[in-house]
Amino acid sequence: MLPRIQLPLDVAIDPGIAQQPTTWVVVGAVVALVGLFVARRARKLAILMTIGTAGAVWAWSSGALSLVG
Repeated sequence: MLPRIQLPLDVAIDPGIAQQPTTWVVVGAVVALVGLFVARRARKLAILMTIGTAGAVWAWSSGALSLVG
């Protein structure tokens, strides 16, 4: 069973939202999901899936590194 990840509640109202690593993880995940959806609907746009996945991996890794450091 996977542990639940709870996001801090102040992320939504924090004026420095761009400084929150959690924000970039969420943005990368959303971009990846949109890319997957578009690639399924139109195979010619499969490049979006690659970009979305790369964005999600980059956002997750940079966010995880920021949380650790």
